[in-house]
Amino acid sequence: MQRQKLTIRLLGITIILFAAMHLFLNLYIMILPFILKSDELQKVMHALSHTFGPIAIREDRNFAILCVKVSASALFISSGIGVIKFKEWSRKLVFCLLGLRIIYGFTICAISNIFHPHLAIILAEGLFLFYYLTRPAVKGEFRK
Repeated sequence: MQRQKLTIRLLGITIILFAAMHLFLNLYIMILPFILKSDELQKVMHALSHTFGPIAIREDRNFAILCVKVSASALFISSGIGVIKFKEWSRKLVFCLLGLRIIYGFTICAISNIFHPHLAIILAEGLFLFYYLTRPAVKGEFRK
């Protein structure tokens, strides 16, 4: 059981780290227009989009989408903290956020009319987290 708890805590830390990375990336994109000239901004956004893909970085810098992504990252950080503390609500929040993330990835691929490898990573990550967090032994740790 101690090993199970350690694994769950490491999963929570991993969720927090990835969400923090996404949060900082999206906040960086939000401030870019204030620190770069228009032509430099286009070059940087194009480079970021080709590096991380259209799911992670949208070249149009749609402010509403950026706000949603920042909010989702903050919620993922909250869920990671909850996972570390074995809170049942955090398991359910992870499931909801993963579902939204998968829907977003499919939507961007449909709009772009391409399949991007980032979507495969999102799907694999979602399946792994769903499988792991629904295992009876893991569910039991959250219900104590």
